[in-house]
Amino acid sequence: MQSGRGLLITGWAIFVLSLFLPVNVSNGGLTDPGQPHVGFIHVFYSFLAWAVIFEGLPWNDASQAYDIIGHAVIGLFNLLMLLALTLLLLRGRWLLWAQRLMAFGALYVCTVGFVVMRHFELLLGFFVWCLSFLVAAVGLYYLRAHGDNGNTLR
Repeated sequence: MQSGRGLLITGWAIFVLSLFLPVNVSNGGLTDPGQPHVGFIHVFYSFLAWAVIFEGLPWNDASQAYDIIGHAVIGLFNLLMLLALTLLLLRGRWLLWAQRLMAFGALYVCTVGFVVMRHFELLLGFFVWCLSFLVAAVGLYYLRAHGDNGNTLR
């Protein structure tokens, strides 16, 4: 059925769109304080969190360490979303696991994402980014539930 494929492709396209939208207001770093971060910088920081983990977490400030871990996991889900179109090739159990992983990712980025980003003023791009995961997760659900020929999988 085309609705599952269409929703997954739409979710991916919304994710790509969110990379060009302002996500939050910076408090320093790659942009000047008070300037908006676009989604590319947000994704970059989520991947950069892995480097911080491998170098050693600052456990003297547990809140900051947990934020870094949360941001690193968001980086994994960003990678999953970048590769989301390849999920259209999956069938059977692989599709089931992809569906569950994307559903968990949607819940994670829409809840933990708010916790990790609590220090920033959130802008439109952040909410579009969250929406992309939700749309892709629903698309994978429909793809698995209806299959390619419209028959319900049992």
